[in-house]
Amino acid sequence: MFHYQSKFRFTIFTLLMSVLLSACEQEMPLDDGGSGIVIEESEVEVNIDSSVGDEAVAGTTVIDSDLIGGTFSLVAASYSIIEGTAVSVTVTRSNANGEASVSYGTHGVTAVSDTRNGDDYAGFDPIVLVFADGENSKSVTVQTLDNSIAESDETFEVYLRSPSDSYTLSATAVTTVTITDNDEAIIDQTAEQSNTSGTGTASLSWSAPVTKADGTPLSLSEIAGYRLYVGSSSDNLLLVDDINNQSITDYAFTELSQGTHYFAVTVYDTSGDESEFSNIESKTIS
Repeated sequence: MFHYQSKFRFTIFTLLMSVLLSACEQEMPLDDGGSGIVIEESEVEVNIDSSVGDEAVAGTTVIDSDLIGGTFSLVAASYSIIEGTAVSVTVTRSNANGEASVSYGTHGVTAVSDTRNGDDYAGFDPIVLVFADGENSKSVTVQTLDNSIAESDETFEVYLRSPSDSYTLSATAVTTVTITDNDEAIIDQTAEQSNTSGTGTASLSWSAPVTKADGTPLSLSEIAGYRLYVGSSSDNLLLVDDINNQSITDYAFTELSQGTHYFAVTVYDTSGDESEFSNIESKTIS
């Protein structure tokens, strides 16, 4: 006949586990008849100690919440560039730990991208921008397009979207880019009828350009003068006057005959290089 006695005592606290196995005493005396084995007792104690304080627990990974997540931002709320040049937009994140990503794209306001049959800037679908571990700043570039149209300033936006997990977008997630036109003098023209039947006058005024056709700056001291062209059609303009003075930016045509007259201005520098025609204006004299 066999007798088995077993006892388990558990004391449960937190964190560190230590296991104490007591010695197992086994006695197997034979009774008078030599027919029995008695296992006196086997005892196992399991203790989990809560007094470890800040000591590390084996097999446990503690993740600091400060090491994950953050905010993506655009450094500047606005940019201003000359037509035909590129704008560099800086994107930052508040936490440089680990890899993270955010998408960026463009949106036309008054400017129209080439993806929408425009000629103001090179647009694109959203692109994923990846930050490597330790990286907290990256720059993206958008190219503006140089056209030959004299026009007022135009704008488009660069925006952020779809940040990776644990990241958000700041209030500065959209920036506005202003494109400054670099085309030659824009003419404002007015015409007044004279007292003489069948004749009239046209007064032209223009602004001195501040950039060359290639986008490089043009100072007033580099301008030698302006040339005025008139014709009976926009594709048949003839030189009628050469103003050899960069400070003069207006001109009056008198005794114009009946019909429609077309006007344009060019600028030339001290090296003799002449620009293309400004925007062409017209006036009908009746």
